[in-house]
Amino acid sequence: MRLFSFTRIILALSLLLLAQNFANHRAVHIAGDGHEYVLMSHAMLTHGSLDLRMSDIDGVQADFRASGKALDLPLADALRVQIRKKERGSTYDGTPGGEPRLGFFPTNEGVYYSYHFWFYSLLNVPALAATKLLDLAPSTSFVITSSLIVLATIAVILLLN
Repeated sequence: MRLFSFTRIILALSLLLLAQNFANHRAVHIAGDGHEYVLMSHAMLTHGSLDLRMSDIDGVQADFRASGKALDLPLADALRVQIRKKERGSTYDGTPGGEPRLGFFPTNEGVYYSYHFWFYSLLNVPALAATKLLDLAPSTSFVITSSLIVLATIAVILLLN
């Protein structure tokens, strides 16, 4: 009985910390691999695949604008140029010495895929859908997803012990 009370206290405190996290939330700055993860999550949400399309780049930027947050996404501009070149029949093959790789690589057919693990982006899709509905910055979806993973982990640890 005592462990059950302790578990409830820890879970309640975790929920309070998550609530405080969201109450004090400011738009999360995307850096490093975050650009690739948000673009992959958007691709999975909008067309159910991992290939990057121009509509994904435009959609992520539009979602940031709709939320009132600025997005500095130099990756998007560089990928836009790369995709357009490939569409026009450029011979760029993604090898060193060519254009920067930018975390996405073209296939022979000109389809772009990220080299990153896709599972976290997949886990992030429901939270990304929620941020779209609430007009929040897409980067907020990672706060939601990571917070839920932490909460679930705490719950599993406490409930299994």
